[in-house]
Amino acid sequence: MTGHPPTPNDASAAAREPVVEVNDVHVSFCGRAILRGVSLRLHRGETVVILGGSGCGKSTLLRVIIGALVPDRGEVSLLGRSFAAAAPAERDAMRTQVGILFQSAALFQSMTVGENIACVLREHTPLTDDEIEILVRIKLEMVGLRHAEELLPSEISGGMKKRVGLARALALNPAVMLYDEPGAGLDPVTLAGVDRLISTLGRVLNIASLVVTHEMQSARRIAHRMIFLHEGRVLAEGTPERIAEHADPRIRQFLRGDAQGPLSDRGVDDDYALALLGRKVLS
Repeated sequence: MTGHPPTPNDASAAAREPVVEVNDVHVSFCGRAILRGVSLRLHRGETVVILGGSGCGKSTLLRVIIGALVPDRGEVSLLGRSFAAAAPAERDAMRTQVGILFQSAALFQSMTVGENIACVLREHTPLTDDEIEILVRIKLEMVGLRHAEELLPSEISGGMKKRVGLARALALNPAVMLYDEPGAGLDPVTLAGVDRLISTLGRVLNIASLVVTHEMQSARRIAHRMIFLHEGRVLAEGTPERIAEHADPRIRQFLRGDAQGPLSDRGVDDDYALALLGRKVLS
């Protein structure tokens, strides 16, 4: 497994406080456990990829990190400050340090590309219109789209929409970037370009990046570390090479994309059969 970015200086990273720290986080919905004691640390300049099957808790983890979801147990800290301990106004200020690229880019369809970025700056900064105009062009230049400033989202491609969403997420110069399936709906060539942008911006801007993806080729290109979630727990963590060589059959099935294996094998659920048929089918 080759082609992933150079690993940041490990000694330097270890000496710094993590930008994001998640400690023993538990989340349940209607009595169903979604996250079961998840912990992770994320440092500046590194890209961590979250892997795992649908329903394993990846998106829930992102919601917990931005403070949109309060865990039942455990703690999340951003830049050394606990979300739980912060006052509401302080939490809002903390959230401005986190940029998010949504799976669908989530652009305002009635606004131009430039206006989509400007609205964030108008909402969260005291900058003048002239200053905002300059910053919008700088952010668009960073993602190679300055020429698209006056276009509407309906007039640009899916890959361009992702880059506009990225420019908007970077508008407030965040310390952390969260990416929710950045490759969704993109062809392989466009995805490779988005991957290169994620890696370059993370390195140049010294941003801590957390990426949720099912695209294994993309994950290998950008990851310094990978974290594999299974049923709400961290099943494995390590470099792309270490994850690729992992002996756990669930991880091996996921990486190979096999239809058959422990992730898909399922016997008859007697509770389900009882609810469906009104009688047991297992002796």
